[in-house]
Amino acid sequence: MSKRQTRPIRAVAVLEQLKRCAREQRTITYGDLAIAVYSHPQAMGKPLVYIRDEVCNRYVRPRLDALVVQQKSRIPSDGFFSDVNADDPIVWWLDMIQQVFSYDWSDVELGD
Repeated sequence: MSKRQTRPIRAVAVLEQLKRCAREQRTITYGDLAIAVYSHPQAMGKPLVYIRDEVCNRYVRPRLDALVVQQKSRIPSDGFFSDVNADDPIVWWLDMIQQVFSYDWSDVELGD
C-alpha cells in the first residue's frame, strides 16, 4: 500500500460538498465547488486527488470525485481520466456516477 498523503487545506469541506451532491444525485462544477469551499477552481485538484486516493481508492469506494465537472463540457477534466483504464472512459465515468449516487456516504469522514 502506498504512503498516505498529507491532507490538503479544504479537503474536509470538499468532501462534505461532494457527499451533499451524492445525496442530491447531482454533479457540481469545479467553479461551484470552489465557491462552496471559499477557494479557487484551480485549487480543487489537490483536495480531489486526496479524496480519490485516501477516501475512495484506499477503502474501495466509488470515485466521489466523479461528480466534479467542467462548466462547458459537463464532464470531468482530463486529470480525472488520467488513471482510468477503460475502453470508453465516458461510459466508465457515467457508470461511476451511478455507483456514487447509490453508495451510502453518510458515515464517511476524513481520518487523521
